[in-house]
Parts: sequence; structure tokens; C-alpha cells
Amino acid sequence: MSKHDFDIRLSFIFIALFLILAATGNGFAASFSADMVETLQGKVKTSKIFLLDHQYRLDVEAPEGIVLKHYDLKANSGRQFSIDHRKSARLIVSDNEDDNKRSRGTIIIYTTIAKDMDGGTAYHQKEVQQEALLLANGKSRVWQFDQKQEIGSVDITMMEGGVRARVEQPEKAGTIPPSWATVPTGITMAAATSTPAPAQATSAPKTAVQPQSSAAAGSVAGRMVLVLDGSGSMWGQIDGKSKIAIAKEVLTDLIDQIPKNFQTGLIVYGHRRKGDCNDIEMMMPVGPHNPSTMKAKVQAISPKGKTPLSESVRQAAKALRYTEERATVVLVSDGLETCDIDPCELAAELAMSGVDFTVYVIGFDISKEDQGRLRCLADKTGGLFLAADSAGALRDALLHRGEQVKEPPPPVVEDPGTATLSGPPSVPAGSEFTVKWEGPDSRNDYIALFRKTKTKPLKVDYTYTKKGNPAKFVAPGDVGEYELGYVHAHTQKVIGRTNITVTPVQATVQAPISIDVATDIDVQWQGPNYKSDYIAIARSDQRPGSQLNYTYTSRGNPAKVQAPSDPGTYEIRYILGRGNKLLAKTTIEIIP
Repeated sequence: MSKHDFDIRLSFIFIALFLILAATGNGFAASFSADMVETLQGKVKTSKIFLLDHQYRLDVEAPEGIVLKHYDLKANSGRQFSIDHRKSARLIVSDNEDDNKRSRGTIIIYTTIAKDMDGGTAYHQKEVQQEALLLANGKSRVWQFDQKQEIGSVDITMMEGGVRARVEQPEKAGTIPPSWATVPTGITMAAATSTPAPAQATSAPKTAVQPQSSAAAGSVAGRMVLVLDGSGSMWGQIDGKSKIAIAKEVLTDLIDQIPKNFQTGLIVYGHRRKGDCNDIEMMMPVGPHNPSTMKAKVQAISPKGKTPLSESVRQAAKALRYTEERATVVLVSDGLETCDIDPCELAAELAMSGVDFTVYVIGFDISKEDQGRLRCLADKTGGLFLAADSAGALRDALLHRGEQVKEPPPPVVEDPGTATLSGPPSVPAGSEFTVKWEGPDSRNDYIALFRKTKTKPLKVDYTYTKKGNPAKFVAPGDVGEYELGYVHAHTQKVIGRTNITVTPVQATVQAPISIDVATDIDVQWQGPNYKSDYIAIARSDQRPGSQLNYTYTSRGNPAKVQAPSDPGTYEIRYILGRGNKLLAKTTIEIIP
């Protein structure tokens, strides 16, 4: 593939990525104001949002001419409730101040799409808005939807605290209840000096008090940190041009494509010092998107060192306050982790502790074998892995992602009962296996793999039930006794269990006793030859997974590994790709 084609395809990837972020990060509540007019899917729709100083009492009777529904939601619960899409609607969500806790969660709003089919009409749900929900001290938020918006359902999931939700709709379609023209008696507006007309308003009223922050106001403009590879390998060339030069050209154009209301930051690693795993710099703290400054920072990068990509992603997550707010990290890397942190373990840790944390990984001229070892960063956090040399095949799907008709998420099952799991009694270390399950398939349920310990089981892997049945796993590299468990997310209880044993696998390596510096070493090997297994050369003090050079076993036997340029005694290793487990080793002398 020529550099020109590579450049164009990489551009497609970034454009598609930012379109996804714009579509999923903003919804139609990207910026907070007392009145908002947004364009969604080609339609102009009006949504009114108020912050109320006092609790909006949800137990009061409905005014005449209004149909009322109300719901209570507690921490670690969720519910999807329907709305008559043929009518206008008002949704009020209030913090339950009785529990003396702030309320934190997410809200998803769906429109209803009707399609004439043979024998009747089919209805589909389409997500048009997703945002964080953050309330405290009994405050409320109010959404008001016009009939033309065809809002058909709302999904609320609570991680902390509790809320009361109230849905009001007129008895007759095509009407606007008079009570919606004013704020209820005893409720003081915190964000607006006057009450706008409910459906006919075309501009926002002046605000007397601006929200203190997006978190306080409950808004969720896109929040993203770009993590860029500045390691020495970025000097590698494609069709006579360095990868860093190509990246700078593409990024210079594409930084301008990031939506203006995004909060963005920039982290670069490996660009200041050679051989230093601490060479990670927050070049731009998270703040209002500043294209000119970001482009200047990118242009100043001069690749030099190692690839501490996992720690860079961790720092990006912390900068985005990922445990408190929705956060997105975009990682651009041309290689694997070289600083002794397992990116798969990190991804699982961040996904489980974050509010709504997602990593998008762009593999920049990365081999297919290496792609598999980076993909888990995206897989474990619900993001996407995009290979720069295969963007053409992904382009159409990515550009239309925001228009895909999505099925509503599964409901929360309050009383899940029990679940059953059926898997192999034992599996070789590093091998792929499947587990059939029967259970409630409640929202965010997952099958987990636990390592048995003397105290309590240690969770080492998981996959969500929504990804299909049977669930797919790769056995850990560490042998021993494990347990598979069906975890009901709503209660965090394990409602089904089965035991499984991880058995050892064998490997051998044979290499010359000595060889000249910087020459290829022919290594004969035997082993399981899983797709991510590799032969490495390393110093004796380097832990498995950290090496000087390596090649995958899938590329043939004998494997060819380049000797270091420094003389000395080294180790040739067979590494199990799953968990970077050392299976076999032998010593070799590198001579001048």
C-alpha cells in the first residue's frame, strides 16, 4: 500500500472516529442552557431543561387533562419506561434528598420509528440522546418534548443515590397542557429569570445564573483525551515517509474536525527521553478544545523513546475524572506496550471503576498479531479498535454508526433467581473456550472468571451476557483452580457457578550457543502456537512480556529474532501471549 493510500485511509479513520464521538458524546444536550434547540438526524427539535432549587414533588396529583406515570429508582438499578410517541411529553427527574446522597447515573432517550410492513406496522427504538445524570440536594431536571420528536421511551440507570421520575403527557394528542407554560407553584428557577413557552419557543431566554460546571449542571459535552505515540518506532517509514510525519499531517487536518464544544486534552509519550518509561507528558490539560494550540503541540513532537501506552491511558482517565463523569480516550500507537503493564488488565480495571469510560484504539501500521494484543483496551471498555491499514472496509459502517437503529437495552430484572453455566471442566492455559449460560440476561449482567484463593475469589476476566451465548473466553496463563460465575449486575450477586481447571502447556526453545551482534537468530521451538504466542530475546532481569526483540510463532519455525547490538548474555524465551507467561527459555551469548 502506498503512502498516499495509507494517508487517505488514516484520514477516514479519524474522521469516522470524531463523527462517532460527536454523535455519541453530545446527544442533544451537548451544552447546558435553559432552552436548547438541537438538530438531530436532520430534524430540528426543541428540548427544555431546567434546574429547580427545590424538590419537584412527584407524588402530587396530575393536573386536569394530563396522564401521569411515576417511578422510583435506587442505586445500582435501572428501568426503561415507555412514552406515547404520538404525544408531547414532560419528564421530571428529582434527587431523593431523604437518603442524603448525591444521585449519579445515566439517562438515554429514544425516539420511536414506525415502519409499514406486510400485515401491519413495525416499531423500532432509536437512541437520540445519552447523558450523565448528576443531581443533589433534592434538585430536579425537566425535559419537555414536542409531539414531533416522537419520543417513545426513556432509560435511566443509577450508580449512586436515588431519583424519582415523573412522566406527564396530555390525554389528547396534538395538545399542550396549560400547566406546562409555568413552573409549578413553590419552585424557583435557578438557571433562568423567566419561564419560556413550552413548545413554540425558538430562542433561549437570558440566564441570570450560569451553571458552575458541566458536572454541576448535568451537561455532557464530549470529553476526550488524545494519547499520541511519540516513541522511537514512529520514525519507521511507509513508502519513504516517516510515520510521525504522516501522523502530523493527518492530525493537523483532523484536530479541526473535533466539535467545538468538546473538552479535550493531549498526552504524548516517549518523545523526550530514550529508554524512560516515565516519559509521559500531559501537553494539554483537559479544557475547552483549542485547535490551534493542539496542532502546534503535535507539530513539535520528536519521537525518541519507549511505549508506556498503558500508564498513559491511566493518566488520561484520571485527568478526565473517569470515576465521576463520562470519559473517552483515543489512543494512537504504532506498537505494543514496552513498560511492563498489561493493557488488558488495565482496561478491565478502568471499565469496572469508571462511570462510562471508553477507549478507542487506532493501530498505526501494526501487524495483525500485534493488533490482537492491543484490541483488549477497546474490547474491555466498549470502544473500537481501528487498524489504519483497513479503514476502507470500516468506513461505511463507522460513518453510519450514529444512524443505526438500536434495540432498547435489556430491562433490569429485580429478582433474578438462579443461573446455570455449562463449560469444559478443564482447559489448557492460553486456549480459547466457550461457556453456555442460562440466566435473566438483565442489564449489564456478565460471566466472570475467578481465580480461587485462600481468602476470596479474584476476578481475572469477564464478558457481558449481551455479547452472546455461549460466552467466549481465553484461559489465563497461570494454571490452577478457577470458578466461572454468572454475576447479576443489579445486585452484584453471583447467581450461578461452575468450576474449571486451567492445565499447563509445554514448550521448548533451541538456539545457537553464541552469535554475532545485530544478526538474525534461528530459534527452533515447540509449543501451543496460539495466535499471540511469540519468541523473544531479553536480558535475564527483564520480566516476561518485556523484551528487546520478538517475533510471533505464527510466522514459522524456526523463528527469526534479531540479536541486540550490545554484547552480553541474554535469554531466548517462548512467551504465551495470554498474560505474557514464560513457558521456556535458554541462554545465548551475543559476541562483538
